[in-house]
Amino acid sequence: MAVLQGAHARPRNLARARTTPAARPVVQAGTSTTSSTGSAGSAVARVRPAGLLLAAIMASALFGMVYLTQTLGTNAMSSETVLLGKDGAKLQAQITRNNIEVGRFVQDDKIRAAARHRLKLKDLAKPVVLPAP
Repeated sequence: MAVLQGAHARPRNLARARTTPAARPVVQAGTSTTSSTGSAGSAVARVRPAGLLLAAIMASALFGMVYLTQTLGTNAMSSETVLLGKDGAKLQAQITRNNIEVGRFVQDDKIRAAARHRLKLKDLAKPVVLPAP
């Protein structure tokens, strides 16, 4: 025991008076914590109902977080797939319209070529580009 300046030894009756039944006894090294019947002594940690309640709350909160992340990810992917399908239909319609316009331009060129041939028109000459001074 360390000796401190001004420290006094406790009287035995005061030490006993402050001991409560709920206090844990001091277990010294080399002594057994089990009684003669084999049951665990008070040095063994107890699981309190409040601790179990907090553990259950934490576990359910973690489970809920995992569930929400999976559900939100799945819903986001399905809505994105639907939007891509709608955009795909719009793009397919635009491609069809463009193919029709290209076909019309090709037909216009054929009509012009046939008219030139029938009317014996000549193509215009290439423009002359003069250099700037």
